[in-house]
Amino acid sequence: MNNEKGFTLIEIIVSLILIGILAAATSLGIGSSIQGYMFNVENVRIVQKAENIILRLNRELSEVTALDSSIDGSKGYIRYALGGESPLYKVINIAANDLQLRENASANCTNSTCTARILLDKVSSFAVQYEYPNPSVKWNDYPPADFSTLLRIKATVKLTRYDGIDKLNEYEIVISPRNNGMLNGPR
Repeated sequence: MNNEKGFTLIEIIVSLILIGILAAATSLGIGSSIQGYMFNVENVRIVQKAENIILRLNRELSEVTALDSSIDGSKGYIRYALGGESPLYKVINIAANDLQLRENASANCTNSTCTARILLDKVSSFAVQYEYPNPSVKWNDYPPADFSTLLRIKATVKLTRYDGIDKLNEYEIVISPRNNGMLNGPR
């Protein structure tokens, strides 16, 4: 009589296969959850950085007292003065070789090679446009020669992600300068 208790080899192999399938399904679910979490962490990081730079641009550019009208804003460069703070020009520009948005507060700084403090990294583009009474063009790349005719300044920043996902995050702010002598404000 064959009354032995235990598992046969086939029962053990089938059990191991079923456990392996369950473990693989569980690890796929955990892996996708971790990937989704990391994606959201990166989104929060980008939004926080963008919020900081937008607030900084709003504070600085709303107090502008003069603009360098020879600077093309579409090239990622703005040169301006804050009269109450200093008679010197300040510069915000993008350094294309290392994707950084920089600031320099030097009277000698007239081009994008100035050494400066880093405001933001992983910037793929930075552009500034100006609105002034020009019937043919709504937004212009160069500021008006007469600062008092400036209506608004639009700054656009595009950020890249650290995690390698090929998606740009674009942020834009439109600012009305306070110190250009327009008593009634822009339109």
